[in-house]
Amino acid sequence: MNNTNDVASALFSIETDAIVLPMATFTKLTNLLIATIAGVSCPLNTTGCIYNGPCSDIAAKALPLSIGFSGSANKFNIPAQSYLQDDMNANICRAKLLRGTGNMAILGKPWFTTFYTVFDLNSNTVNFAVGVDSFGSI
Repeated sequence: MNNTNDVASALFSIETDAIVLPMATFTKLTNLLIATIAGVSCPLNTTGCIYNGPCSDIAAKALPLSIGFSGSANKFNIPAQSYLQDDMNANICRAKLLRGTGNMAILGKPWFTTFYTVFDLNSNTVNFAVGVDSFGSI
């Protein structure tokens, strides 16, 4: 979400296959994807961005999502391999990014496949580490 003040809080949910971003943040990110990668489109009447072809064509060009949390200097990078998904039925690549409302983000499956997340209820903390099989970084 790279240096924006659009996200006030985040919800962690394995129930969604995507990352849901506030509209302002989603718009900034999708404009960057469109400007960086020829052939990517993010029509308003769909849930996210698409590319007519396999994700392997664009994965190296797509930037990682950099997510930071208030009170921490760490940035958590979700690589393109975690948020791009081939749709074999339509022969297109979909970005698992959705537009939401308000200023809250929902970090779904791309987050959980990238980071090992520990919810410590005894000390009321959440800790993260890069998953063994992921491409992510801190």
